[in-house]
Amino acid sequence: NPVVYVDPSGQSWVSDWLDDVGLGFINDLWEPAVVMVAGAVGMTVCGPSCAMAAAGATDYAITGSIESAVASAAQTGLFIAAGDFSSGDADWIKVSAHVGAGAASGAIRAGLTGGNLGRAAFTGGVSAGFAEYAGLKLFGENKLLPDKYTYRLPVHAAVGGIIGGFANELFGGSFKEGFYQGLRSGAFGATFNWLFHGPMFFGRWTVYPRWLSRWIYKVQDIAP
Repeated sequence: NPVVYVDPSGQSWVSDWLDDVGLGFINDLWEPAVVMVAGAVGMTVCGPSCAMAAAGATDYAITGSIESAVASAAQTGLFIAAGDFSSGDADWIKVSAHVGAGAASGAIRAGLTGGNLGRAAFTGGVSAGFAEYAGLKLFGENKLLPDKYTYRLPVHAAVGGIIGGFANELFGGSFKEGFYQGLRSGAFGATFNWLFHGPMFFGRWTVYPRWLSRWIYKVQDIAP
């Protein structure tokens, strides 16, 4: 019979390794990923209000924390507003809008959950700004990468995470904490700014998925 190693803790060495490396990483990612998807579904159904409500409700269902839920709803709304505010404007305005959304969402979460407000605002703002800047320079016609969400999401998230990690360290925090905050900011920016955009209808702020907006613009013969 083959020799089977049993860890004294009751877990196999594979389980220990997954806990320390793989599953720890996954556990830090799945909550914001599920919240972001819920917000995206809410956006598709009935716009920003539903997106914020869905993100907040999903966060609360996972964490049981009303403070975290409010912070997620606010972050969703702020990045929606950043995309709407800067749509069609110069690059520096788009980057500035993301810096503002990232800084505000970081400060709100820190203020509600007892974190370092200044550090969280700095980390959120810098990571979101750099992620948006990278997106503007890397994606699009005659640029390095095709302008598709499947490319944008991982790039925005990775850039935001790396920059967020270093930014957080500059303020005395840990790279890991800043990495996850920046990754979340980058991913939310890619989703609620780039993926969703749309016109104003009957004075109501309504944001549609990119594919639906293109169809609406085409039907109205006002395609950009």
